[in-house]
Amino acid sequence: MVFGGIRKVLGQFSFASGWTLQAKAALRVIEDRVREQELDDLSQVRVPAAKVQDGQRLVGIDACVTACMGLINKYINQSDGNVTNRVPPTCAARCARGGKTTFLQKLGEKLAGGTQYFPIFVSFNGESPVKRRDYELADEWLYRTIAYALLPAGTLRHNVAAKFGRVTCEESTLENYFKSQKNVVLLVDELNHLLLKSPAEEEKKAEQRAARFMKDVFLAAEGAYMVFTSHIQSTGLDLTQYMEGDSVRGLEITGLPFAAQLGELQNMSTELSGLTHMKAAYYSRVPALLWSSHDDGSLLSQKLSQIQQHPKEHLAAFLSEVFEGTPVKEMEAFRQLTDGSQKDRVLWIPCFMSHFLVQCKIAWPACGVLGRWLQGMQAAEEKDGKAWEKIIAVAFGLRYIWRQMGGDEHGWLHGHEGAAIECLDANPAAKTVEAAIQQLPQPLQYPTLQLVLPSHAQFEAVDLFAVRREADSTDLVMVAQQKEGGASVSNHPCTQTANAYWMRGSSTQNAKTKHGWFLPSQSEIDTFLGPSLAAAAPATWRDPVD
Repeated sequence: MVFGGIRKVLGQFSFASGWTLQAKAALRVIEDRVREQELDDLSQVRVPAAKVQDGQRLVGIDACVTACMGLINKYINQSDGNVTNRVPPTCAARCARGGKTTFLQKLGEKLAGGTQYFPIFVSFNGESPVKRRDYELADEWLYRTIAYALLPAGTLRHNVAAKFGRVTCEESTLENYFKSQKNVVLLVDELNHLLLKSPAEEEKKAEQRAARFMKDVFLAAEGAYMVFTSHIQSTGLDLTQYMEGDSVRGLEITGLPFAAQLGELQNMSTELSGLTHMKAAYYSRVPALLWSSHDDGSLLSQKLSQIQQHPKEHLAAFLSEVFEGTPVKEMEAFRQLTDGSQKDRVLWIPCFMSHFLVQCKIAWPACGVLGRWLQGMQAAEEKDGKAWEKIIAVAFGLRYIWRQMGGDEHGWLHGHEGAAIECLDANPAAKTVEAAIQQLPQPLQYPTLQLVLPSHAQFEAVDLFAVRREADSTDLVMVAQQKEGGASVSNHPCTQTANAYWMRGSSTQNAKTKHGWFLPSQSEIDTFLGPSLAAAAPATWRDPVD
């Protein structure tokens, strides 16, 4: 009990490192241990039921479970000794609130529904009753979490879960237990919270021990297998590298629910029966995101302190990922806000992009406006073109800001040299570019590039424009017309500026110029948007406007 008190004290105060290490070592020595005979029979182990609200359907999840079952059937009776290649684990990667936990629970229900397999569900997603203790190493947390899943309900199980409890579990106890079991499938939710790639040597070695335990027990031997979820595929690479060192172990990727057809999403519940293509795209057509309509920014609120400490650095890294699609190390803390299903490829989901931008307004006020414009996607109506107008406006605004921060130059940007960047809504009453320019507010400094988004339904022939403001002049430097479908220029010649862009949601293979407008090709538009915004563009929708 004395050392139990020390555990709490050490969590609140900072002692000399030597004393801390000595106390940690003593705590490990005196802790009670779960013994093999206390573990329950596998047939008694239960997988938590998936949480589904009344009236909701889990779109696409049955096919995903079936596909993953095929991988389990393929590998569970293999071992590292009887195949040419080492047995790979299976990973399901997706953004936060993307349906990972529900998928894993439904997979567990499927496995437990027969008599062939025995699933063990463990979670590190923050909702698990087994919280990480102060000074607890990764491998110790893993063993204790698995022990909790295997123990019958009662005092011992409660003590294993309690944060300041004294009960833990030895690696050897679990190894001996699983040697006598067959057809065990370990299901690990949010493995990325266990394998943190810690730079500290002690923590790194503990993560390696955890990975090698999973390898030895659930992959290297016949009659066992493992499936895990993560925010990013790279967690699987970290796992296999920890397992093998410099050697190679493959990784299987299994799909998570995604709805290609709008009707599938509309049929999930009566509340979504009126869902539009644009709102579906705002949530990247991920059913789980639409179930929760997660648009309150609470996930991002956990990260606000990091943005506020280094706002410009985070914004620059964010823009690099948005336009280039390559992961940036400085953005690892925000990886759960991206679609992690593609290896070495970052796709920011629009609903999370908008929240990130709103928080970045402390460094660049224009970002707050761009975040609000992007949020407007979900309010657009079928065939009104408003979502596409906002996507293009956001792309122009972000590229202007990125260029000012040292990012890539782009030939469609004009009038920004040495200028501050402002993003503005035109006066709602203005119907022409000339009228809108006259009613623009004075910039805070000169020169300033003002990117302006009109809103009047009868605004004349332009959906976006930019002006360069000097102390003694105002010059229109760019106009754009957004057509959600493939409509070409007809009777709308442009004479206002030489830099006029006719941006089609479904464009052609080759670019051309017509009546003063430049009509980019589809590939040029996709490159301009960057991978994240291109994934939300009308070219990916099922019913583009003609």
